[in-house]
Amino acid sequence: YSTDNDYLMTIRQPIKGAAAFSKTIAVLQLIADSENPIASAELVKKTGMPRPTMRRILKALIAEDMVELGPNKTFTLGARHIEFARKSLDQNSLLRTVSADLGRLSDETDSSVCLGVPLGIEFIVIAENGASQATVGSTGPYNACAIAKAYLAFVPDDRREKIIDSIEMPSLTEHTTTCRDRLRAELKQAAADGYSVSDQQLRIDEKWLGACVVDAKTTPCAGIGLSMKRSQTDAARESKYLSALLQCRDRINQKLQQVKFECSPP
Repeated sequence: YSTDNDYLMTIRQPIKGAAAFSKTIAVLQLIADSENPIASAELVKKTGMPRPTMRRILKALIAEDMVELGPNKTFTLGARHIEFARKSLDQNSLLRTVSADLGRLSDETDSSVCLGVPLGIEFIVIAENGASQATVGSTGPYNACAIAKAYLAFVPDDRREKIIDSIEMPSLTEHTTTCRDRLRAELKQAAADGYSVSDQQLRIDEKWLGACVVDAKTTPCAGIGLSMKRSQTDAARESKYLSALLQCRDRINQKLQQVKFECSPP
């Protein structure tokens, strides 16, 4: 945003169903654009928000370490933005390195292809090729998503257990894994096989295969996967898809070794 009017337009004409979010983003942008710590009174003046609304937004942002409270009720960006910035740079670097390989895999198999990365205990889709129902920016549940399982199968044991113990286990279809011990068994099998399978766990008649991507230090950093219609896929076709997926994984891992890409700790 470049002027106060731009902020007001953002607040008064938010995306339908996201008014509160739009207001929060406007406040964050004002704080980020300010050369010096900005006072709450100035934020109220620039946005036109009622003081109680501004207090609620600032309180929530402080609780999430997005904003820091300074002297005289002034505000600056919080430490959590550093983490987001580092993650964003990591993801952009990763995408630049692997985008051609994802496109090639999608073309070779005529299927939907996804790339996802960990963020805290969440797993986020950051790229998609094809007609998948996966949306960039959406969360891939560890108990149902093949790319998330592929990543989780190869992380250190303590990290894996922390995630398994912390996540929710939503039942998306009658085939979704909702038992933590069963999830552990699936991850053990994925580690042994070198790839993961999600058979109708996300959606009925949809089968996903997933593989783990590692950085220059062979640390798991992402998951790639492709989908197929279960009713339209025989064993030979699935074997062909799996071979293409694993070859894509190997090409990506080799590239990440060459560029010495290292992921940040999740």
